[in-house]
Amino acid sequence: MTLWNNDMLIGIDEIDKQHHNLVRALDELLNACAHHHGEEYIRKTLYFAVDYTKVHFTDEEKLQEEYAYPDCAEHKKLHKKFINDLSQVVLDYKNGSSIHDLVEKTGQTLVDWILNHIKTEDKKYGEHIKMKREQIK
Repeated sequence: MTLWNNDMLIGIDEIDKQHHNLVRALDELLNACAHHHGEEYIRKTLYFAVDYTKVHFTDEEKLQEEYAYPDCAEHKKLHKKFINDLSQVVLDYKNGSSIHDLVEKTGQTLVDWILNHIKTEDKKYGEHIKMKREQIK
């Protein structure tokens, strides 16, 4: 399964690279679950996605603040909701959720959210930052 496609590019190189890495981690998690890879591999991939998401969101929010993105506060709320949803997936996993449940929740909660978020919300701030960067040149 490959979730990434170029429709997800927002035109900010550093963020596009992070998005690609994040989507690749979600791909790996779904594939590991679907192909019944070892529990340790699945756990490692899940926790990588959690950690990487937090770093990525911090980087996005710093850029939005740096370029005075007018919807920054609302965007942060969306990030917070996603982190809460992701934390629930991790909690369910820690509490013995089956691999099938993990795949289902990952697909519904993480993949749908992140792909839609990138294609809608992130594209908005990407346009804003590109415009601001052009004004600086």
